[in-house]
Amino acid sequence: MATLQELDLKQNEQSIVFAIARHTPAILTIRGDGTWSNLHSYILAVRDGTLLLELPLPEEGRPPHEFSPNESIGVSFKYKHHKHIFNSSVVGMQTMPVDGGGNLRVLALAAPSKMQRLQRRAYLRADVPPNRVVRASFWLGGREAEPAGGSPDRPVWFAGWRISARAGSSSGPKATWPRPSMWGTWSACA
Repeated sequence: MATLQELDLKQNEQSIVFAIARHTPAILTIRGDGTWSNLHSYILAVRDGTLLLELPLPEEGRPPHEFSPNESIGVSFKYKHHKHIFNSSVVGMQTMPVDGGGNLRVLALAAPSKMQRLQRRAYLRADVPPNRVVRASFWLGGREAEPAGGSPDRPVWFAGWRISARAGSSSGPKATWPRPSMWGTWSACA
């Protein structure tokens, strides 16, 4: 199962630079009035040891959140195959120049000293024990279209991909697919 991994300072910086460059959505988690709220924002820039974030829109039917200095906020964003998570505190409100002139009012958070990442879609993945072979069949349609017949010793391979992956293998998964041979019969090729 996926675990929470602690990132070093260089990885923190790389992740934040990526989030800024790709205009990656960020989720701010705050506690107020005995409830938790998730607000949507973007990390816009880093300036003088602070992260500048777009002011989040309020949740539907709720008034805008009033951020106060030193308020603790949880921040998360997606980067590659991981969800990055950190806690920060509010520094205050600042202005940031925008292209075309003018200033934008932004939320300033303290840059994180610690960041963790969690593999996304961990609930769909499972660790395979070492030295085990995993075989899978793929077919079009739902459960009702599953090919009949076969046994664990002789699985049914529908005209599609066959993947064999060994745990701990340095060569990675190997995919084979059926294709017609020159003489008109089907054979597997690697």
